[in-house]
Amino acid sequence: MTFTGLNLTTGEVLTASGVDSSTYASTAWAAYLSVTRLAGSAGTTVNMLTKLDASGNAVIAATSDVNILGVAQATAASTYPVQVATNGVVGCVADNTIVVGDLVGASTVTAGDCTDLSQTSPSAVSTAVQVVGRALTAGSTGNVMMVQLYGPGSSVRR
Repeated sequence: MTFTGLNLTTGEVLTASGVDSSTYASTAWAAYLSVTRLAGSAGTTVNMLTKLDASGNAVIAATSDVNILGVAQATAASTYPVQVATNGVVGCVADNTIVVGDLVGASTVTAGDCTDLSQTSPSAVSTAVQVVGRALTAGSTGNVMMVQLYGPGSSVRR
């Protein structure tokens, strides 16, 4: 089921969608709020952290980024629309071993991947690091794990 609305300030289409399999253990379970943007010059990849480029297009987040918008919900070529989940429960590709309950941030090794920050309290994470969410399932390098996204600008949640 999908619910769609319009942000009257920006004109962006906002969507809430999801499928409930009644367990976090499956990557088939997801519920999220999202925005739809055009993919930037390099396109986007499903389950990868995404940011906006200078033109406002969605691109895969670099390893040094702290301005994460959310997680791409599809692989999209340049100039094609892509839904980017900004809040809620989504899959994200892990760059290391992910522990359930740990905070998750942007990988400093692999662009677009999520990394376990090895902390459970946001106050224990450097203010230079954007906390994108909390791990709901365990994961290992290259695999998709489920994360509760905190939303854009979540580095201020201390």
